[in-house]
Amino acid sequence: AKAIPAVLVNVGDELLGVNRDKMTIQAIKSITARGVYAPFTPSGKIAVEGIIASTYISFDPNLSAFGIKVSSQWISHSFEFPHRLACHYLGKCLEEEFDDTGISIRLSYPLRLWVWLLSMHGISRSFFIVLCAALFILFNILEFAILNPLIAGVGLFGLFQLARLGHSRPNLALRKFIF
Repeated sequence: AKAIPAVLVNVGDELLGVNRDKMTIQAIKSITARGVYAPFTPSGKIAVEGIIASTYISFDPNLSAFGIKVSSQWISHSFEFPHRLACHYLGKCLEEEFDDTGISIRLSYPLRLWVWLLSMHGISRSFFIVLCAALFILFNILEFAILNPLIAGVGLFGLFQLARLGHSRPNLALRKFIF
């Protein structure tokens, strides 16, 4: 199952339920309301009337950089790492402040930057998306290390040993040249 923006869901499509059962879309209607809040959960998922849904928004379902598709779910979840670290893992969440449109101040400026980035075209857009992806990969590695310290420690030890082994080998090409 993959996450798709709600705008791409059609009558007859199947959604994944909480118990991994499939539910068929019978009807779709739009509702406009005031005072609705978007919940942020540590997993980025929420169950709504038995259906698993995302807590993230989707900017562009066809987002790509240098021909590689980039998931809005992954971008959003990765972007939320610093907030998840402070609020969920460390319990140091500050009171949220909101701008005139109701968007959290901590999200307002990055959101404007991202919308501007998506309005770019060509190589400059791809370059900045790759730059953001590198930062988000770093966030994912850090979060994995926080959630799995033993595995991360063993992995780091293994990398250290490989690096040490690589430095301790004599250069065979140089040895042949000298002798």
